[in-house]
Amino acid sequence: MKKEFSLVDMKDGFIRGNIFNELHQPYKHYVGIKPIIRNEYDQDLVKLMAVSLYSHDLHLYLDVYPNDNKAFHLFKQYQNETNRLNKEFESKYGSMTVAGVGDAWDWVAFPERNDN
Repeated sequence: MKKEFSLVDMKDGFIRGNIFNELHQPYKHYVGIKPIIRNEYDQDLVKLMAVSLYSHDLHLYLDVYPNDNKAFHLFKQYQNETNRLNKEFESKYGSMTVAGVGDAWDWVAFPERNDN
């Protein structure tokens, strides 16, 4: 039997680490911290991470409710958006994973990643 669900907005879901209103159970006294956005790199990274969280949470939901078509279509939507944002991010700032490293070390090719 599938469970009805509603999603929180992306900002709140990212901060608390769970996108489902009905399935969220806070851990003890945990309070999420809003990320500090200092530049375009931070903004792009947080957006990618937030969309990726939606994709991952929906994937976990589908492990329990595999016949939920609404959740599956949302998962595909967020999965496609995650892939698109990841490609954009990597084209601007270099690879996100070891598998994406090309001929040059990305930290040298994209010094803006070191703007701490």
